[in-house]
Amino acid sequence: MLADPIYGTRANRDYLKQRGIRFAGKPLGHPKQETEANRELNQRARCNLSRSLVLTLS
Repeated sequence: MLADPIYGTRANRDYLKQRGIRFAGKPLGHPKQETEANRELNQRARCNLSRSLVLTLS
């Protein structure tokens, strides 16, 4: 289920989980800290997300 962030409360997530419904919102808690070890991986992921797929018809 994709919904507004206001519906991503812990209680609502538990309700959906009990019924087998997947919540596709942001995870709860603080974001992971960026360290030297994962900085390059994060940069690659951000670059891949910003690229658009171009399809050509032949």
